[in-house]
Amino acid sequence: MNQLVVPHQALNALADWLQRELATSSITVVRGWQAAVSEEPEAKALRAAGAGWDWVALGFAGCNFWDLHVGLLGGEDADGAWQASVGLHWRNPVDAVARPLAAEIASLECLHFAPLTGEYQQELPAASSTEDAARAAVELARHVETALTV
Repeated sequence: MNQLVVPHQALNALADWLQRELATSSITVVRGWQAAVSEEPEAKALRAAGAGWDWVALGFAGCNFWDLHVGLLGGEDADGAWQASVGLHWRNPVDAVARPLAAEIASLECLHFAPLTGEYQQELPAASSTEDAARAAVELARHVETALTV
């Protein structure tokens, strides 16, 4: 049986803040450490590949979470300070929608394909603080949500 392991306290606090901030929207907050114990085929494949689960992501109504989400990765920098990075992550089924959005938010030179997850990842420019990263994630998620409803 898979054990639920909650990563760094700051990442959990970030997920809680996002949950409150997005409470009135259709955007969902997904905690990686909870997705890690999912029986979904994507989660099983990622577990088998040894993927990390120290992340929070924002999913969109009407769209498969694994196909399109805003990801926030957390971790300690070289000085031991906790920081988060934000990016738009998507797989081939939504490439026609997601790639133009990615071009709007940052240079496509920042785009890379992550073979482990099978997704494209467009990272935003580095935020100066975890709070700024969280706000950037909310702003990006709302932008994506608007694009999906047009």
